Amino acid sequence: MGKLFLLFECALGYTLFSRTQNEEIGQLESSVQEAMKNFKTFGKLVKLKSFLPFSSPEEALANATSIAEGTIHDTLRNFLDTNLSSMKGKKFELGVCDKTLGGKISEEFGIRCSTAQNIFELMRGIRQHLKQFIPQQKFTNLVKGQQALSRSYSRVKVKFNVNKVDTMVIQAVSIIDQITKDLNTFSMRLKEWYGWHFPELRKLVTDNYQFAKVAIALNDRAVITEEKEEKLMEILDDSELVEQIIKATKSSIGMELTPLDSVQVYALANRVEKLFEYHQSLESYLKEKMGKIAPNLSVVIGQNLGAKLIAKAGSLTSLAKYPSSTVQILGAEKALFRALRKNKKTPKYGLLFQSTYIGKAYQKNKGRMSRFLANKCSLAARYDAFSPITTDIFGRKLQEQVEERLKFYETGIKPRKNLEVMKEAQEQLKIMTLEQQQQLELEMEKDDLEELKEEEEDDDEKEIEMKEEKEDSDSDSDDSDSDSDSDDSDDSDDSDDSDDSDEKKEEKKVEKEDSDSDDSDDSDDSDDSDDSDDSDDSDDSDDSDDSDEKKEEIKVEKTEKKESKKKASSSSEDSEDSDDSDDSDDSDDSDDSDDSEDSD
Repeated sequence: MGKLFLLFECALGYTLFSRTQNEEIGQLESSVQEAMKNFKTFGKLVKLKSFLPFSSPEEALANATSIAEGTIHDTLRNFLDTNLSSMKGKKFELGVCDKTLGGKISEEFGIRCSTAQNIFELMRGIRQHLKQFIPQQKFTNLVKGQQALSRSYSRVKVKFNVNKVDTMVIQAVSIIDQITKDLNTFSMRLKEWYGWHFPELRKLVTDNYQFAKVAIALNDRAVITEEKEEKLMEILDDSELVEQIIKATKSSIGMELTPLDSVQVYALANRVEKLFEYHQSLESYLKEKMGKIAPNLSVVIGQNLGAKLIAKAGSLTSLAKYPSSTVQILGAEKALFRALRKNKKTPKYGLLFQSTYIGKAYQKNKGRMSRFLANKCSLAARYDAFSPITTDIFGRKLQEQVEERLKFYETGIKPRKNLEVMKEAQEQLKIMTLEQQQQLELEMEKDDLEELKEEEEDDDEKEIEMKEEKEDSDSDSDDSDSDSDSDDSDDSDDSDDSDDSDEKKEEKKVEKEDSDSDDSDDSDDSDDSDDSDDSDDSDDSDDSDDSDEKKEEIKVEKTEKKESKKKASSSSEDSEDSDDSDDSDDSDDSDDSDDSEDSD
């Protein structure tokens, strides 16, 4: 026997081991397996030939997924070429754990691969003593690498397309089937239980959902009020039936219910009513999900039956991969194997027997109709599973073919060929795609226009804000200028006031001098009283002439000061100067009058 190599893959990379001793006979014995647990004994059997670590976690994930799918990654291909190319022409064998991977390696490289029991035992020993084979620096990250690879690989396996979640459909249709069975059982028990109290109601109301609602509304048949009649009218929407129920309550032969019994019957009826409502909500949910996941299959055979086929196959992709013969007998596996075991006729239909098309066909045509319907269901499932566009155009065309085939079995009118129907479907699909593109373009244009409007509005708002800021700044500058002007005017007023006060002081001085002169004149007059009258008159005339000259000089000085003030003041202060001048004139007049009085 030739040399044996072992290909072992881990989270860090690929390893290639060579077996140095042959222990095929005793490897399965317990003593040998216990000895293999020791690295010293196991290290004599197996030696590490080569180790290729992965460069990144992405590369590790790609290699793990390729091994799980049974394909050879480029990293593994290069690893085998570099290490086993020198063994060409020699007898050797490569031990692997996966049969599919071993087949691919043997096809591509021409290497004989083995997956015998002794290979698994050696792989188990390698996995156990991998730490001793790989250098310590590379082995430190093994645990972290295993955890990261397991998470990423699980994420890849569990990932799904949000638009085609067939798992939700499978769960929903399973719950609907279970609730339907429970509702049948509960409704039967409710009719029997409430029938002891009101047996006539069972014949008057046959629908289970309405029976439960009527039982809740009536509760005790002996007490009939207007509210109960209104509730019965809302439930049944038939005045004659309501009158019959009321008459039956008066002449019923049922037994009376105790308060404890009525509570339990009411609770059961309420539970049945809620279950019916939940069943209806689940059906609407299933209808909506099937319209998104499998619209073509839903159009051909309906939402409930299509969901049952998906649930039976396991997924929409699995159903699409089934041939039409398998789709035809899905749900009749027991009858099929029983017929094969007893050499009897195989069943002609399984779940498809629930379709209305099978029920419409004659007995002799049910088998052919089932085969044709299975063919169209298989095509519809493939469209739904692998078509990038979600549409029910193909499903509607396939439905037309099924109806034409049913008419052909009844009347003999030949249906259209499949090629013609598919061409029509493709033309409709093109038209629909063009319309969708036009709608998208219109929506894009609307969005662009809205964006432009928003930008223009933003620009207008910015301009308005800029204008407001400018106006605010201008108003602030005007306020500052007015404040400065007011300060200047205040200063000028202060200066004018100071000038006026100086003038008043000068006038007061002049008046004092005049009064002093008068006093001196009076004293002179008293001293010279003994003189003659002529001398007195001459003295008085001289004094009056002197006072007039002084007054004229003071007036000239005042006028000169006023002219200098008028030249220095601004145009804004003219009104104030005029007022001051008027006041000065008045004061001058008063001075003149005073002077005249003094002279007199």
